[in-house]
Amino acid sequence: MIRTIFFFGIGGFWTACFSNGLRHHHIMRKPQTHVLYSLIGLAIGYKCHKFEEGSTERYEKMLQIKPYITRLVREIPDESEES
Repeated sequence: MIRTIFFFGIGGFWTACFSNGLRHHHIMRKPQTHVLYSLIGLAIGYKCHKFEEGSTERYEKMLQIKPYITRLVREIPDESEES
């Protein structure tokens, strides 16, 4: 979802503010670092968004390549059934 991208973008901005605060500097000391960290966070958020959106297709493709996987998982006995 789009909120994943915004979450990571805000996380990048927060990282810049927090690192300045830890060093006892003014929170907006170097605005270019805020922009840089926000862009890095947005890029990571975009990659996570693409990963989340494509997970169903990857799972279906995996089942087409190896359809016996789900059959093997169903055949594994549960420990509670043995007792």
